[in-house]
Amino acid sequence: MLVQLQYLRAIAAVAVVYFHAILQYEKTIYFNGTTVPALGEFGVDLFFVLSGYVIWKSVQSNKYEPASFIYNRIKRIIPLYWSATLFAAAIALAFPDILKSTVFDASHTIASLFFIPWPSPISPTEIFPVIVPGWTLNYEVYFYSIVALSLLLSQKYRLAFIFSIIAFGVILRLIFPSNYIISFYGSSIVLEFFYGCIIAAAPRISELRRPWTGVGIAIATSCIIAAELYFGTSYRWLLLGVPSALIVFCLASIRTDQKIGLFKLIGDASYEIYITHVFVLAACRVVFNKFEVAIFYNQSVFTALCVAASVVLGLVCHLALKGLLSRSAKLRVPLWRSRSGQRPG
Repeated sequence: MLVQLQYLRAIAAVAVVYFHAILQYEKTIYFNGTTVPALGEFGVDLFFVLSGYVIWKSVQSNKYEPASFIYNRIKRIIPLYWSATLFAAAIALAFPDILKSTVFDASHTIASLFFIPWPSPISPTEIFPVIVPGWTLNYEVYFYSIVALSLLLSQKYRLAFIFSIIAFGVILRLIFPSNYIISFYGSSIVLEFFYGCIIAAAPRISELRRPWTGVGIAIATSCIIAAELYFGTSYRWLLLGVPSALIVFCLASIRTDQKIGLFKLIGDASYEIYITHVFVLAACRVVFNKFEVAIFYNQSVFTALCVAASVVLGLVCHLALKGLLSRSAKLRVPLWRSRSGQRPG
């Protein structure tokens, strides 16, 4: 992936952590009813557009089979997600007061492990897995499944097939709004994956001049901030998705050899940060509620601590999993290979 897009992943991950940290502070004993704007939801939209871009780039070759594609996706997301889900379920069962966002429910846990949309036992009108941010993974797996099916087709039909399935889901939601499965997968937010596919598939006419990329990013950023402040997640596919796509397009249109090691590392660990930050936020809330210290009344201190600790834990998990998978790969022969005989990256 282009290094600047890895930086964008880092920004997306930190934005989501910041947003959730603001919400978490409202559950502490220090919250007095006033708070800073809870910005950062756009991080999810950036992730979806980036995912569409990266996945389409990876399958533009005809050498990939559906099985090898799915295997590589599963290998990337399941080890950490299953571990985090089972850990959270165990905490919810043993210490129900620690996690405010879920309670233990066996059916809910099983559905979460297999990326099945399921009503939250703590809020039945909402569809959330045990790890609440994991709702985005349900969409990711849905998108991966569509892409895997598209690999059965000729290259020239794949993009149209992906759009057709996504559009069909959106239409079904309009027809059957009361069916929560159809309503979930028919969300217009899924279009954001297709935005990324379009950007990746678009012919490279010429590289944009840097001043124009800066202008595009500035306009998109302003639109995102305005949308979050005044519209929330209403018309998300348009008000947050389109500006996010513009940012990805601008950054993908430039070439740079400049690397900022820490930002790239955070980008590499963005998935681990995203999944594990819920534990950090819960721990910070418990600690702040346990010890009444004057500095804890400062929301900025709580937020900064949450963000920093979440990044550190995410980096530790990323490096640990990277080492584990590397050692595991040396001990066994992969189950699936691409037609060329090489494992797809």
